Amino acid sequence: MSIKIERLKERIRARAAEAILHEMNDPRMGFVTVTRVDLAADLRNATIWVSILGNESEQRRIMRALGDARGRLQGKIANALQTRTTPMIKITQDTSIEKSFAVASILDAIEAERRELGPVGGGDEQDDDESAGDDDAAAGEGDEVDNSLDELEPQDGDDGVVEER
Repeated sequence: MSIKIERLKERIRARAAEAILHEMNDPRMGFVTVTRVDLAADLRNATIWVSILGNESEQRRIMRALGDARGRLQGKIANALQTRTTPMIKITQDTSIEKSFAVASILDAIEAERRELGPVGGGDEQDDDESAGDDDAAAGEGDEVDNSLDELEPQDGDDGVVEER
């Protein structure tokens, strides 16, 4: 995206967050965070994504309050942008934070179950020290070490320079 659109998105996000936090006197408002803004390339439409802390009924109540205040919020954004056209805003609830918490709790449950069951395979695994020694032995079976590279080391009085013949 262009730098201009990115700047406008950030300005819309900051102005919307400030208006929701400090200028809306609706008693239905709770803890709301503006997480991001999507702005169309033609600047005609903007989606403001908000995260709401609370149970489902509180979230519905707050979304209704934000919907009722959409016109006032759009006016405040218009004053901040000072562009020829003001995008029509749409306020959408961002549930990505809740989804990330759900995924984290599932992963925690899986980890707790693994700890409860113990090692995979019923404990028949070898210790790391023993298995490391076996790997080295398996890789080197029947191979003799070639020490012929020792002959290439410089001897006393040899400066390591090879002359052409």
